[in-house]
Amino acid sequence: FMANAAHQLRTPVALLWTQASYALRETAADKRQEALVALQASSGRLARLAEQLLTLSRAEPGSRRPRADRIDLTEACRQVLETHAPRAIERNIDLGLEETGPVPVIGDGTMLREMIVNLVDNALRYSKPGGSVTVKIAAVDSEAQLTVTDAGPGIPPEEREHVFERFYRIVGTNEEGSGLGLAIVREVVENAGGSVALGDAASGGLKVEVRLPLRSS
Repeated sequence: FMANAAHQLRTPVALLWTQASYALRETAADKRQEALVALQASSGRLARLAEQLLTLSRAEPGSRRPRADRIDLTEACRQVLETHAPRAIERNIDLGLEETGPVPVIGDGTMLREMIVNLVDNALRYSKPGGSVTVKIAAVDSEAQLTVTDAGPGIPPEEREHVFERFYRIVGTNEEGSGLGLAIVREVVENAGGSVALGDAASGGLKVEVRLPLRSS
């Protein structure tokens, strides 16, 4: 894991150095501004990668004391969508939430929110401009069901088990990513006693369905 993590960090760090060096050398104001914008974007990607690596380390068995926070999954989804709304608007993607009320679960609140962040982040990254990303949360019998659908290219059936592996990237994809998003989702969900499955969305994109035990009253 550490070797893979170091490899993943090496490229964005080198890119930051290159962009910073270019900005320092450039004398034209417009070119320097372009370099600084690129530097800011790269810094954001590096910060996100560091956050994902930290989440994975926390998900390791025995890495931290298990937490039993009382979480309203509906409210957690609402908060995540609010933070991702500017990105959805920028990419002209309709980001929506379908819910019928509170859905209480017990688990590590920080990790569960990070799981939702990774699902929404992936859906926005792979959806085409003009498409939609829908997050649906409901309590069904004794389970909390969280479904995220997107308008992307989907994932071929033969790749669906592999995409849960750490650092796995589908061959031929042009989108930037760490290959950690779905690995984080599975580890967090399974640590909370739940399950995650992939399917086809009606739009032709990907459907990710997470099931977690409901908190008993």
